[in-house]
Amino acid sequence: MKTKSGFIYEILPMTKIDIPYVKGIEQEAKLSAWSHEDYADATIDKDTLCLVARGVTCKEVVGFAVAKILPGTENSNHGEAEIHNIGVTKNFRRKGIGQKLIRVLRRHFLTRNVGSVWLEVRESSLDSIKFYRSLSFETAYKRPDFYSHPTESAIVMRQAIVKNKKACQHN
Repeated sequence: MKTKSGFIYEILPMTKIDIPYVKGIEQEAKLSAWSHEDYADATIDKDTLCLVARGVTCKEVVGFAVAKILPGTENSNHGEAEIHNIGVTKNFRRKGIGQKLIRVLRRHFLTRNVGSVWLEVRESSLDSIKFYRSLSFETAYKRPDFYSHPTESAIVMRQAIVKNKKACQHN
């Protein structure tokens, strides 16, 4: 894949070697902190998809996403998944990398019979809310005092995963 500025990257499964870079992105983006062990465990969990966006030439990790298929929902036609964390380094934001990460997650979810994807976002993170809405996420409800450091409500958002080809083309 290539950004508008010509940076060539690929979306790959996250490995343990990527975790320090993911932690750096997590801190820079002020995301909820996971431990190194949390990410390591996620990379080997069969129901969790951990991805990185890595430069083809420089091998720099510039983005990541972690999502999980919720237990007990996979074998129905209405399975559910949750995006736990997604982040892109400051210098590579607004270049389509976050969108591509979500599109790859979405394609994976389709293969696992997921019908809807959920996520939480800080109420004050207006740019993130706008980003998710541009990808067809809708506000489901508000979860008061969900976040700490600082205490803040979460906006819970949901996206329906549509299996027909026409609906997937614009995603």
